[in-house]
Amino acid sequence: MANLFLPNTIRVPEVPYLTQPIENEELLLTCQLTQFDREGYELLPIEQLYYEANGVTLHTEKVLAHESGNADEWKAFVQKWFEPTAYSNPLWFKLDHSFCVVRYAFSGPARTQIHKFVEKRPELIKLLNIRPKWGADFCVDYVTPEECFELVHWEWDFLNINEFSEHIQKMEKVVEKTRWADIVNAVTIFRRNYTVLDSETEGNFKANLFGLPKAIRLYKTFA
Repeated sequence: MANLFLPNTIRVPEVPYLTQPIENEELLLTCQLTQFDREGYELLPIEQLYYEANGVTLHTEKVLAHESGNADEWKAFVQKWFEPTAYSNPLWFKLDHSFCVVRYAFSGPARTQIHKFVEKRPELIKLLNIRPKWGADFCVDYVTPEECFELVHWEWDFLNINEFSEHIQKMEKVVEKTRWADIVNAVTIFRRNYTVLDSETEGNFKANLFGLPKAIRLYKTFA
């Protein structure tokens, strides 16, 4: 079978630190610090300002709640990883999402600027405790006119750029060689035999088919 998904070239910073301060530092006294993403890569508005001040381009993902008609969005440093090819269009293997992400930490003048306000607003320590990390996400569904189920979904975090790069190279080779019909058969049998398993157990089984020991491996944002 021809390749259903092909990877883009991923270019991420090896040393992801924000060093430049923001222009209006008084915002640190009033900015939102709740709903801080403690495991993922979604950025608070104040973080977005620092990324902008440091020339880091962010990706905006819009999420529309059709029931209410309201739109929300999140911003993060995102690069698209795999993309569907022309061979995947007539088939029933649908790429739900695939991207690589980076969370920057603070250093230099930017860190000094934030630290200046910690005594007045201690929760700013959240920002100073961010550690740099990299992540890779890949999710494929099987869709027919009669059914839809997840074939695989993995999310892996890394605290080391070399380990991240090795993971990217390894999984690109795995996806290239994957016999997707075999994955469908394996997952179908699994779902037929185990109908009341928790999502972690099911996700790990699917990830094992791709050579991963588990589906989800996340690291806390705080150091």
